[in-house]
Amino acid sequence: GSGVNYTAIYTPKALTLNGTSKVTANGDFRGIQAEESITIGGSAKVTVNGKNEGLASLDVNITEDAAVMVTSINQSAISGKTNLSITENANVKAIGKVCGLLAENTMILSAKNIDVYSETNYAVCNVSTDKTITIGGNLKAESSNVYAIRSFGTITADNTANITAVGGWGGIQAGGDIAFTGSTVEAVGHGDDGIYSTGMTVSYTHLRAHETDSYL
Repeated sequence: GSGVNYTAIYTPKALTLNGTSKVTANGDFRGIQAEESITIGGSAKVTVNGKNEGLASLDVNITEDAAVMVTSINQSAISGKTNLSITENANVKAIGKVCGLLAENTMILSAKNIDVYSETNYAVCNVSTDKTITIGGNLKAESSNVYAIRSFGTITADNTANITAVGGWGGIQAGGDIAFTGSTVEAVGHGDDGIYSTGMTVSYTHLRAHETDSYL
């Protein structure tokens, strides 16, 4: 079937978790799925575990003081089919078998703390060639096998961005251009480039990128 019966929390519309909500969702298929959108805000504390995707919707927005922990055993932890946004004072940890954070279009990562891990694929990934991953705040991304941060479009990071990207293959890769402005970036590749893109602009940025044969 569709897997809806094996999802801990499911709605065909929009789902909002806010205030002082405390939610734990453990699903044999997905942990939380909303067909339209998922918004997590306030000081909500949300823990999600899914054997397939952990938390999935067309539009995912995690903001304010929300604390979110999502794990996927077989797929991606947090999936925004069109857009994925993590902002403000949100504290998010995403652990995926495939991707930690996955969006088909726009991705905005500018929160207080985002910690992402992937076992087999990209930790952070958007798959549209004409879209951007926008980064601010603290982002730590790690992939055991490939690039930690992968945009099939472009990547931009501003002067609030503090990025650590450690990949089993490379640190950061973009199909388009990368622009760092006033950012702090450490990108480590254990089998290839620390950073790879078609073009790069670096302004007022502390950048450390390197390739090493040994895993840190």
